[in-house]
Amino acid sequence: GMEAAAELAERGHHVVLCEKEMTLGGAMRYAQYVPFKKKVDQLMHTMIERLQRSSAEIRLNTEVTPELAKEIGPDVIVAALGSKPNFPDFMMCGSQNVMMALDVFTNLEKVGQKVVIVGGGLVGCELALQLAQLGKQVTVIDRKKEVCRDASFLYREGLLMELEKVSVAIRSNTSCLSADNNEITIQTDGQQPVKLFADTIIAATGFSPLDDEAEQFRELSYDFWKI
Repeated sequence: GMEAAAELAERGHHVVLCEKEMTLGGAMRYAQYVPFKKKVDQLMHTMIERLQRSSAEIRLNTEVTPELAKEIGPDVIVAALGSKPNFPDFMMCGSQNVMMALDVFTNLEKVGQKVVIVGGGLVGCELALQLAQLGKQVTVIDRKKEVCRDASFLYREGLLMELEKVSVAIRSNTSCLSADNNEITIQTDGQQPVKLFADTIIAATGFSPLDDEAEQFRELSYDFWKI
């Protein structure tokens, strides 16, 4: 969203950027909590500074509704709404020991010593590395044959080497059946289910784009773009 707004403003368009939070940056804001992602945090601040230098009008604490869009009356609407974390079925128990991955970054003090992360994508693996570097005993569970396949090749290779250095245990081809209190039930390749015990269980089960929320703006301008 920031990149689109700055680029369009620099090309001479009148741009209104609306952000429902108090600060810009979206998911990039979480980089400030991860020691090995400081350059991503620096990139975010560089993008914000570029945007502030442009002619774009920035409206913070402003969630765009169809009513607001009609009031502004734009020729073009660019929807850069991002995504939301997937809510896995096994979390329906509501256990206080189960956390969503994004909540961990701002609540590290609530993470226990023995940790199981469900989801071996980029988010799950990076979080596993960060927690292991803090001295936690971490196990990553993923349904796929190989973890971190959503990362670029060179970054993935480096990340896997770092995970090996800090002895993160990885269980591939493994599904989570349930999680309650300090107990998680897993099943590997159709074998008999087994139970693991952890102080904290973290769900890093991916994200879903906010397509429905974006589509409500499609007919409210001459042209419509979804990032």
